[in-house]
Amino acid sequence: MSASDSNKYSLENDFLRIAIHPLGAELRSVFSKKLNIEMLWQAGAEWPKHAPVLFPIVGALKDNTIDHNGEGLTLSRHGFARERFFELVQQTETELWFGLSADAETLKIYPFEFTFLVKYALIADNLSITMEVINTGTETLYCSYGAHPAFRVPIFDDEFFEEYQLVFEPSEDRIKRWPLDANLISNVPVGIATPQGKLKLTHDLFAADAIVLKQPEFSSVSILHSDKGHGIRMHCQNWPFFGIWSAQNANFVCLEPWQGIADTAASSGLLSEKEGILRLSPGQNHKSTYSLEVLG
Repeated sequence: MSASDSNKYSLENDFLRIAIHPLGAELRSVFSKKLNIEMLWQAGAEWPKHAPVLFPIVGALKDNTIDHNGEGLTLSRHGFARERFFELVQQTETELWFGLSADAETLKIYPFEFTFLVKYALIADNLSITMEVINTGTETLYCSYGAHPAFRVPIFDDEFFEEYQLVFEPSEDRIKRWPLDANLISNVPVGIATPQGKLKLTHDLFAADAIVLKQPEFSSVSILHSDKGHGIRMHCQNWPFFGIWSAQNANFVCLEPWQGIADTAASSGLLSEKEGILRLSPGQNHKSTYSLEVLG
């Protein structure tokens, strides 16, 4: 474990080597020793990020504002955590914990006391990521959180995007996509055929923005080469919302477990009524975990 000149922290075992930057507690690298290659999108012109952490909202607010006790709060899409420096609060040979707490700057735009923790842990050939929010204030805390990691597709330079597929397990033959319009969620879902739990990747899938799912029935989703079988699997139980996204004609796909979702055009604008919002009493916490497994 180390902090390099660029302030990245790293963990390594016999299977994986990862790097995290304190800016946004963002995962910057997932290097597979099994495949001898980087699995994470390394930021580029199509999208200049790697794996943002989302807090205190997920997605966009209607008119970028929301009402709390008669006060209009302005929060940009996916919140402010990805633009803030986290502190390294705990480290071992296999784990790194990063924390962000309310301060004078956050309280100007989000009037809640909180601590938000992100833990990265290497467990054999799995990378486990846990997010936890704690209400450190004296009133109800309203918040959402989520992850936005982007994975290289194709993984190897002699492959093509269309040679890969999404595999949902347990399999279902159809999923419901909730379309986005100007970053807001539609009220009417659209069915997508996923025979045997598989969906071929094409760039056209993301022509109308992300695939947004509510209450997904799958416990894992993989990005796999259709013939060779290598790729990455995300285990994502107990996340009530899920996003799958790629920038147009870009060589990556994001798998995004969420504890929250964007507004609809019909949203009331009240924070307490927002779909997917968590309500934490003073001293209460909420945490969720997802993990990554390299296949091949």
